[in-house]
Amino acid sequence: MPNVSTALPSPQSFSTQVVAESSESPNESHQTTAGTDHISTAAFLDQLQDIEGIESIEPSTFSTQHDVYGNVHGDWTDVPVPFFDWPSQEMADFALPHLDSQLMDGFSPLEGLSSIFPGDNDLSTDTRVTHNDQTQQPSIEQSSPSPICLKVNCSVPQTTRNQKTASPIRLTNELREKFLKDLSTRISPEILRFLSSFATALYERCIQRYIAMFNTHVPLFHLPSLDLDKIPAPLLLCICAIGAIYRMERKVAAIFYNAAHQSLESMSSLSSGRGPPLNGLLLQDWIKPTGAERSESSNNSLWISQTKLLLALFETFSGDLELCSISIHRIGFFVWDFRARLTWLQSHTTHHDDLTWEAWIERESVKRIMYGYIYFCNLASILYGYASGFSMLTDGNVEMPCHHSLWDAFTAESWRETAKTRDSGSPLRLKDAVSRLLDGTISSDVPEEYWEWDPYSCCVAVNAVSIYISHMTQGLYILGEGSDFAQTNSFQVSDITNQMEMAISRCLQLIKDARVRADESYTWDETEGPLLFNSLALLRVSYCRIMTQAESASRGMLFCLNENENELAIQQFLSEPTEWTKYLNRAVSVALEGILIPTRIGSSLVKKTAAFTWAIEHAFAGWDSILLVTKWLHAKETLQRRGAALDEADLKIVQRVRDMLAEDIESDDSDTSLAATLTRSWAGFYDDTWVWGVTPKMGKMLRQLATHYENTTK
Repeated sequence: MPNVSTALPSPQSFSTQVVAESSESPNESHQTTAGTDHISTAAFLDQLQDIEGIESIEPSTFSTQHDVYGNVHGDWTDVPVPFFDWPSQEMADFALPHLDSQLMDGFSPLEGLSSIFPGDNDLSTDTRVTHNDQTQQPSIEQSSPSPICLKVNCSVPQTTRNQKTASPIRLTNELREKFLKDLSTRISPEILRFLSSFATALYERCIQRYIAMFNTHVPLFHLPSLDLDKIPAPLLLCICAIGAIYRMERKVAAIFYNAAHQSLESMSSLSSGRGPPLNGLLLQDWIKPTGAERSESSNNSLWISQTKLLLALFETFSGDLELCSISIHRIGFFVWDFRARLTWLQSHTTHHDDLTWEAWIERESVKRIMYGYIYFCNLASILYGYASGFSMLTDGNVEMPCHHSLWDAFTAESWRETAKTRDSGSPLRLKDAVSRLLDGTISSDVPEEYWEWDPYSCCVAVNAVSIYISHMTQGLYILGEGSDFAQTNSFQVSDITNQMEMAISRCLQLIKDARVRADESYTWDETEGPLLFNSLALLRVSYCRIMTQAESASRGMLFCLNENENELAIQQFLSEPTEWTKYLNRAVSVALEGILIPTRIGSSLVKKTAAFTWAIEHAFAGWDSILLVTKWLHAKETLQRRGAALDEADLKIVQRVRDMLAEDIESDDSDTSLAATLTRSWAGFYDDTWVWGVTPKMGKMLRQLATHYENTTK
């Protein structure tokens, strides 16, 4: 594994690669990503000396539930297309949940330097995360579900989640000193000096920002029992690093990340993959090995897995190539750890009624880290195109998440009271959920109430379905229409495509049914709407994959090291042949619906709020969509210039694009490439909206792609 000192980019490159380039608020930035330059640790630390130089930032109903599995074997053409196209206000309710104004207090990263350097630790405002201000959704009368209907939160009258309040996370000066003392022998003196210069308030606010804005989309931690005093230093540093990103404190995030990486390496040989000397392993008696067995606790420390996952997410979203390579190296550990933990779960089958609250939290937290691995590998597959490493045949034996009311219980007493009506475990496996979504297969030994899913369970299932469809897409590509097998067994290939399409429609219906249940007896918190909205983005990617029978984007475009490689990657993307199948226009229509979301909600509003409410998967799904749509547009424009006439379906798509651009662009130059105009429009969206550095890199690539579209047109 590369040493952190060489993997961590300089502050200048970090400001463009880890978060949006400008120091302004996301809606005010209009710059592109600069080149990445790597420097030594000493030079990096020298440039961080002037911590005062960190830039200041100004604060800136669906139809009723019906049988999801109805007409399983019916003609798919009867289903309306496009089926992702929902009313603008309902999409806005998904996309822009209520953002607590208290979260914006103290948004300026330095706040006159009072929050960074030691001194008064009292916060000027109470930045607690609350759920009291949620706007209740109107009650919608629902029809009786079919006996085999998959329900989502269909009977929770006793749940009053809108009344709960989360205690604010507080970090004391004593805990900070203990934390720094523990790190004193594990990280470089220079990094330790910077950590010591940060005030307690800065740590605290970074943790709060992580919980409010990142844990919403990746809920790994059981917040009611979260105790900062028991969190190991590397894990706490990772939390602070991601929280600093969402506070737009890029250099501070770089310090936290570097410290987390160094401390994890020094605290656990497992974290770096180091074990006994290889020569000792190779020379021992393989039939009767004598090596000492490692203890379960040292091999499977949950905090190590949590730390490595957060590091991988940070590295992948940074957009920096060297950091991304580190995250890719971690996937082997994730797959190994997933299967080791699955074995642990299966071997610890103590009846759930015998579990204490603490033991139950540990078990559910293990499941959450396993879901986190699936989530990360799915996103990495979408972004960079490599295989996820997970198989539903073996890895799908993990349990589905527990009922939300158990996970949200604030005390052991309330948990025990809820457990009287809700089993603290679930006999439903992830592979059972995927099977039911794919073909309606029902596991007869699973009681009906375990098919009642909350939004987080929906999100877990959608990620698993996305991985499954990715695997199927690769198989369908080999069995394409041009192969001998496809010519003699075309109906089989078509059946697989239709099955995957029907599975996506079932997932979509899950989301609609979950949304419709936001009534007076069950009010959503800030987590559930975003989780379902994130699932929509993943479903779009899966739909385009299966309809085009290909990975719809040239993922290598994001692995380029210099301008020459960028040009070669773009040329390769444009030269890749397009399969003009009957499914292509449907895929383009669905991709276009995703591109239209910011316009329908309000582009300016999205640019001002999405950094704090949208997960990064929307940027990844948009990247897929814009490449597919603009390449299709470019091909159609080329045909028109050659005198060919477009059919009615093509003209409708082209007109939708023109209507969308007309709202934001006044130019009406018919000679301008429509593909280039749309590409540049979305490049600006990536510049202005996100806090992670991978998105400005996408914006830069899109501008280069737009230039190629124009040059080809001319």
